Amino acid sequence: MLSSICRFKVSSLLLIIHCLLIFGCCKSQPYTLSTVGRNFFVTPSDSLAILAAHANIIPFFAQQGGLKSVARSMPTSGAVDLVAARLNLNLFETPTGWKFFGNVMDSKTLFGGANFNPVICGEESFGTGSNHVREKDGMWAVLAWLSILAHYNADPSVSIFY
Repeated sequence: MLSSICRFKVSSLLLIIHCLLIFGCCKSQPYTLSTVGRNFFVTPSDSLAILAAHANIIPFFAQQGGLKSVARSMPTSGAVDLVAARLNLNLFETPTGWKFFGNVMDSKTLFGGANFNPVICGEESFGTGSNHVREKDGMWAVLAWLSILAHYNADPSVSIFY
């Protein structure tokens, strides 16, 4: 019995390791996300820009009629600025610290009725989230990435990873 359990645990561990080699997300701090894959690494700035560019695929945004705004901390590169300009989204640049994204999330109250939600927020330390919670949400970001990957890999027999 013990040998069967050990074999199961080892085979499960090998499956997990194989999946991490294809697409993995590492928790570097509480609630943050690092995106890695086979032969690639996505920087925090690029991750935010990619999620914003493909927001129409992510169910959270699609169910609300689409993304309206993006917000980034000042040290985060301007990659998402280009996406915002291309998609005609509102862009907010905040000081460092997740608490400053709350002003955008509270936009309806703070900006005289203008509602800038749904919004995707990101910072230089891989914190990514949206207005569904008032804190960075690494698991939500993983699910958002997986939604995008599933969309572009509709045929599971063809790998999008090289």
